[in-house]
Amino acid sequence: MVFEGSERRRHDPKHAKEILEVTKEAGKEAALWFSAKDWQKTKEAGLGEVADVNLVNLWPSCNESYPKFNTDQFVEKVINKATLAGVDPGSLIIEIPLFVANSCEVEDVGYSDVILDYGASPTGNGSILYDHGYRIHPRYFFSQTRAVEKVDLAREYGLHGIMLHGGDGWTQDLYPWDDNSLINALSKKF
Repeated sequence: MVFEGSERRRHDPKHAKEILEVTKEAGKEAALWFSAKDWQKTKEAGLGEVADVNLVNLWPSCNESYPKFNTDQFVEKVINKATLAGVDPGSLIIEIPLFVANSCEVEDVGYSDVILDYGASPTGNGSILYDHGYRIHPRYFFSQTRAVEKVDLAREYGLHGIMLHGGDGWTQDLYPWDDNSLINALSKKF
């Protein structure tokens, strides 16, 4: 969340809490977006308890003991950390990213690139081991299979839902009517 004021105030979670509270006092729904790695800051400021809707993105962890960011095990850790931060699971929305990442570095490659240029399987396990026949350091992404699994996980944990991150300059889904697109696969799950 970015708001007006000095640099110090802009990044002070207490001010974000004030904004959420004022929003709710005005009779509006208050939504908070935070990164999975920022759950402790969210907890310390009491932000998760105030927001009506909490959106958390699935950003890769550089901690080698963590599972890959596209797995159910990683998402379960994110859900656990969010609830430790005071977030009611019924208010939590998991954001599925469109980027490709190695262990913890996000690359300037997106879902459409990995399917069309790298030849990765949209229904595979969400990993790339070869680029044009050459072995590479593994890269991970949300395949249709990995994304659709998160719908079941959201239901199991009683989450508010899941969302697909909007595309930007270098991370795009395929067209919605393309059978290989994530949005197409997710829409069939509902």
